[in-house]
Amino acid sequence: MNTYQKKNHTPKPPNPKHLHLLANHHANHEAEQKQRADASNEENFNKGEDNDNNNSRPVQKKRAPHNSKGPKNPTLITLGFYPPGWKVMLGRAKDKFIYYIATTHTFPECSLHLCEAEQILKCNIDNFEEEGGILKDSLSF
Repeated sequence: MNTYQKKNHTPKPPNPKHLHLLANHHANHEAEQKQRADASNEENFNKGEDNDNNNSRPVQKKRAPHNSKGPKNPTLITLGFYPPGWKVMLGRAKDKFIYYIATTHTFPECSLHLCEAEQILKCNIDNFEEEGGILKDSLSF
């Protein structure tokens, strides 16, 4: 306990002068906010007299919608580009490659291990077709 008090000092009650200053500051801040709100309400009311269409609410700024850039066209590197059969097969190949890398090479290098990814993909295509999966040949590169 003594080491704690040496390090952090003993607890002391707050200074009454400091508390009084904080209370006054808070009251002044609230009064300023109320004045600003009253002024903006009066401004909006005066604008409402000029325009009978907008007398219910003040005009709000329009914000851009979430993800406002819009949908992007799928490319070869996204699964959305491929037909459903290919999506399933590529998902399985991805899972197998992740497992292979995690158990064999914890820090793979693209130049060394890309050929292994290609082999896993080819084996997965063959296995998928043997299981009866349908891969449409509608992909043209």
